[in-house]
Amino acid sequence: KGGVEMVKQNIKLKEMTMKKRCSYFWDYYRYHVIGACLILVLMGTVIREVANQSTILLNVVISEMINERTDVTELEQQLTQLVKSEAEENETIRIYTYPFNNIESSSSDLTQVYLEKFVAQVAISELDVFILEENDFSYFYEQGLFKPLDELLQEVEGIDSSDYLLAEDDHVYAIRLEGNKLLEAKGIETKNKVVTVLSNSLRQEESADLILGLLNKSFK
Repeated sequence: KGGVEMVKQNIKLKEMTMKKRCSYFWDYYRYHVIGACLILVLMGTVIREVANQSTILLNVVISEMINERTDVTELEQQLTQLVKSEAEENETIRIYTYPFNNIESSSSDLTQVYLEKFVAQVAISELDVFILEENDFSYFYEQGLFKPLDELLQEVEGIDSSDYLLAEDDHVYAIRLEGNKLLEAKGIETKNKVVTVLSNSLRQEESADLILGLLNKSFK
């Protein structure tokens, strides 16, 4: 039966134009293709880290679509300096860029694939700092993913309260980054961006240092 079905599919494909064949292939195999691409990206990351014997200081996720202006490698180096000014050559911050924007209303297959990867990474406490669109804050907050920043950064002075993003429990869970020169210089759009820390991060002290560096603030 399977062989007969395969023959029918081959005949059907032969009768299609090239454009229809591509559309047919994408409709039936898009998740396989996207999944394979993500696996290749992950393998490349692992191979690079093994080859360089990198020590990851922090894992940072940024809601951003990569474009020709985005210099992720340079940004990783600069953020590393904010966390550890005298970092060894093999010590680095790793940045993931995921295309998240209005997740609840998004019908993008690509967004869904990245969201599943993000959830898996959070589940194993791989991620630390999250720079996301403010309009997606509620979506992730309702899943209990964020650490109260007023507890993590309680000794910090000089942060404008208008930049705080409060939740229903009156805790500060994110801080606005609009106009951040360091991020914008590397091609990261900061309008409506906020920064937060994942609640199960294993590197909360380093996460606090990074946020303070981004805000150009320090502890008392």
